[in-house]
Amino acid sequence: MVDVFLSYASQDRERIVQLVKALEADGLSVWWDRDIQVGATYDREIELAIASASCVVAVWSEHSIESEYVRSEVEDAASRNILVPVLIDHIQPPLAHRRRQSALLVGWTGESNGEYQKLLTGIRTITGLTATHTLSTDVVTKPTRRRSYAIVTLMLIASLSTLYFYRDSIFLALVLNVPGLFFGDPIEQELGFAQTSDGTRIAYATSGEGSPILHVLTIQTHLESGQNSPIYDNEGLVAMSSRDHLFVRYDGRGSGLSDRDVEDFSLSARLSDLEAVVNALGLERFGILAVSAGGPAAIAYTARNPERVTRLVLAGTAASWDFLDDSTRATYEQMFDLFEVGWQRPEVSNLQAVLVLGPDADVVDRRFFGEMLRRSMDGSAIAGFSRASLQIDVRDEANRISVPTLIIQARDDLVIPLEAGRTLASLIPGAKLELVNGGHMASSASTAVTRRLALEFLASDK
Repeated sequence: MVDVFLSYASQDRERIVQLVKALEADGLSVWWDRDIQVGATYDREIELAIASASCVVAVWSEHSIESEYVRSEVEDAASRNILVPVLIDHIQPPLAHRRRQSALLVGWTGESNGEYQKLLTGIRTITGLTATHTLSTDVVTKPTRRRSYAIVTLMLIASLSTLYFYRDSIFLALVLNVPGLFFGDPIEQELGFAQTSDGTRIAYATSGEGSPILHVLTIQTHLESGQNSPIYDNEGLVAMSSRDHLFVRYDGRGSGLSDRDVEDFSLSARLSDLEAVVNALGLERFGILAVSAGGPAAIAYTARNPERVTRLVLAGTAASWDFLDDSTRATYEQMFDLFEVGWQRPEVSNLQAVLVLGPDADVVDRRFFGEMLRRSMDGSAIAGFSRASLQIDVRDEANRISVPTLIIQARDDLVIPLEAGRTLASLIPGAKLELVNGGHMASSASTAVTRRLALEFLASDK
């Protein structure tokens, strides 16, 4: 019997070597066939190896997600509840396995970092192994017993030190994942995928029944992980929005469960995401709740399709970024450059968390939000999306909107200033402006009070 069976694609063999060495150095026996070939000769040997393994580590990569052999091995391990997944490329595992938390070893060079420790902990939890070999059951002399006590003490100190060093990551992981494990998702949702005209897969979710509302955000969302985030679904907003409506939301290109390997974040690309979801669900008439970065796409779609949109709410958004002066625009560009090269560093992604939540936000809230941002989008994607946003101008489309429209704008929004909200309201004929207290979260209808304002307007017949 072996401790670990490695399920991987043969194209990744060279990258697997360092993982095997690291696991064996930590006292684990590993089965892997460095000369694995496709053929019936090896089928029985693989079956026996999997059957005798205490744990199966699924190494997901661009190659392995396409491998029928890997998928079948993983299905067998999942059915026996002995599966531990790890990512070595920036890809999404097959849909059936995305609820399992994966260790992220993209670009890993063999060092014992937090993600490798996460993988090691998962393996040891399943196998029941500890970090050291079991002591002999022979009679122990007093000197040996003292040495044993010393070893146990050192182990305890090392464990406590590790817990302290990774306390933030452990705390965030528990808050983001444990509620879903023990209590289920806050609300039942159905996931699906739509395909845009340029071949991009867009993940969407629906919940509730009634008149449809399409939630347009497009950036830094995650339809699965976001369900358990106290910041992403602040105050039960998804449940509130689904109570009397078919509530539709989606991960925009480059974000969440949607295709991430994209470069086009133009207005036309964002429109194609929206249209793909509408067409996939067969929506004929629906309200739109567009928040923050989702505003421009919703404005353009409504102007071009007035017969499809019943009512429009634009929350914490603007028709263009012309309100930025040259100095602020240059600062933003520098920040986007930083996102591109250092996004996975908490101090970098937390810059955006401060913008969205405000400088007075609780430190823990900022950490939660920063963790969600890092999970939801890669640095190159957020930089590309942000740069494209500064170039978009839908003021002409705003002038052509003919459906009832509500603008929600917070007085202390650091992302979209008060004057930008007023300007947007003046561009849309007959638009109603609702000023609220708070920062960007309130402005973008992401508090219970402001979400209720939006839902009441969308449900109104007046």
